[in-house]
Amino acid sequence: MRGENIKYLKILCAVLFIARVFPNASCETVPRWLTHTNSEFPDTLYVRAVGTGTNEKAARNDALSSISFYFDTKTDVVTSCIKELGEIEKDGVVKSMDTEIYRQSVNVSSAADFFCVTFTETYYDKAGDKFSCLAYINKSEAVSIYASRVSYFLDSISVYKKIAAAEKELFYKAGILHKEAVLAKLCEQYIRNIITLSPKDAEKYKDSLTELSFIQEEQSQLKKDMTFEILMTQDEKKYDAIFTTVAKVLEEQGFVYSVKESSYRIIVSLSFTEEEYSAGPFVRPSIEIITVNDEGKSVYSYSKAYPRTGAKTMDAAYTRALFKIQKDIEANLFLEYR
Repeated sequence: MRGENIKYLKILCAVLFIARVFPNASCETVPRWLTHTNSEFPDTLYVRAVGTGTNEKAARNDALSSISFYFDTKTDVVTSCIKELGEIEKDGVVKSMDTEIYRQSVNVSSAADFFCVTFTETYYDKAGDKFSCLAYINKSEAVSIYASRVSYFLDSISVYKKIAAAEKELFYKAGILHKEAVLAKLCEQYIRNIITLSPKDAEKYKDSLTELSFIQEEQSQLKKDMTFEILMTQDEKKYDAIFTTVAKVLEEQGFVYSVKESSYRIIVSLSFTEEEYSAGPFVRPSIEIITVNDEGKSVYSYSKAYPRTGAKTMDAAYTRALFKIQKDIEANLFLEYR
C-alpha cells in the first residue's frame, strides 16, 4: 500500500513539474484540418482557407476574406451587392418568379452564403492565444449552385429588360436599368466564379458575359442623356450648401447637371421651425425634394422631418441642422438609382 502511495506521489510531482515549466501545455487535440489541411480538404476538390483572429468572428472573417481573394473580389464588395439585391427584391418583380431556382437564389444574406462557404468548428490555441477556423467550398457542389443562380439572374434581367423597353419616362427607365445593372454585376461575378472553378465552362458563358457588359453601358448612356436643373425655393446664402450637395449626388450617380434647357427640374424646399428653451435655441428642420419632367409631371419625391437641433446661438443651430440635412441627402437622395 505504501509503495502505491509513493508511486502516486511521483506521478503527481511530475504533473506539477510539467505544469510549472510548461504553463501553456494543453492536452487538447489540434484538429487535423489545421495540421493536415490538404489530406482533409484536398485542393482538387475544395477551395479552402485557414483564418486566424483574436476571436471566433475574426477568424471566420479572415478565412472568408481569403476565399473572396481566390475569386478575385472582396467581401465588402459582395456584401454591398447583396444589400442592393435585397432592395430590388422588395419591388415584387422578381418575386413573381416563384420557382425553385428563385427560392435557392434568394437565400443569400451574407458573403459566406454568396460563395457557398462552410466553416469548421473554431479551434482555440491557448499557447498562441488565437482562434483558427477553416472555410471551405466543395467545388462541384458550388459550380452547380452558382449555375442555378446565374440562370435566375439572367431570367430576372430578362424581365426587367421587357419592363424597360415599354417604359417611356426616362427617369423611371433609369431606375429599371439600375436594377438590371445590380443583377448583372452579381450574375457576372457568379459566372467568373464558375470559370475559376471550372475553366472548361468559359466558352459556355462567353455570350452571357458580353450581354451583361452592355447593361452597364446602356445605363451610363441613358443618364448622360438626362439633364437636371436645381431650383431652391429659398435663396438665402446659408442654404447654398444644400444646393451643392444635391448637385454632388447627381454628378456622382452619372447624371448631368445643367442650369438651363434641362429635361428635369429638382425643386428643393426647406422649412425650419425655431424654438427657444432655457437650454438655448433650437430648430426643427424638414426638407422636400420634388423632381418634375419637362411636362411638369412629378417623377420623384423625397421628404423628411428631422429631430430638433440646438446650439448656443440660433445661427449655430441652423449650421448644425443644415449639416445633418447634407449628410442625409448624401446617403439617401436618389438611392433607388445608385
